[in-house]
Amino acid sequence: HHNKRRPVYWWNEEISTLRKLCHSARRRLQRSRDETNENRLREELKSHKKLLKSAITRSKKVCFEKLCEEANIDPWGTAYKICMSRFKNKQQQPKDAAFMGKVVETLFPKHDRISYAKRRNESAESPPLVTEDELLAIAKEIKNAKAPGLDGIPNRALKEAISLKPRVFAEMYNACLKEEVFPDPWKVQRLVLLPKPKKPPEEPSSY
Repeated sequence: HHNKRRPVYWWNEEISTLRKLCHSARRRLQRSRDETNENRLREELKSHKKLLKSAITRSKKVCFEKLCEEANIDPWGTAYKICMSRFKNKQQQPKDAAFMGKVVETLFPKHDRISYAKRRNESAESPPLVTEDELLAIAKEIKNAKAPGLDGIPNRALKEAISLKPRVFAEMYNACLKEEVFPDPWKVQRLVLLPKPKKPPEEPSSY
């Protein structure tokens, strides 16, 4: 008895049904002996394959976006398991807080804090301000499938907000440039440690 192969994360009932239709259409074509009938069956198979390909592409896109959203909530969930399944020597994520701290210190060593004196010369050249056109152009380049930040706002929503109110965003960014102040939450990120393949898990440099 062979274990049934586990379906990929984007597999669904629609794809399963379309795949069966493709197989049936292929068998009918292979068994056909009538040239006229073969042409019809060939077109039928082509149509089923096109529908199957479209369904797979659509499902992959939707499921990938969901995975990105889930990864922002639970970094060790399905997305992490799928990524780690690609490694031949599967290693566990470090759990010990002290060791994880050591890994972070190794990967991101601390440096002396640098204090930048505020410009006194009023004639000094100011940084170029952000324009609404620039924001709209950048927003179009943002990928919907990318995982959102710690605020949990999906990129799709961010793009929509910028397209509707570009002036609000431009004024906010320009205020940051003029005041030389950037909100601390913008500087916070979530760090996910992924073990390198074939590296000793007890070494901080293995992540």
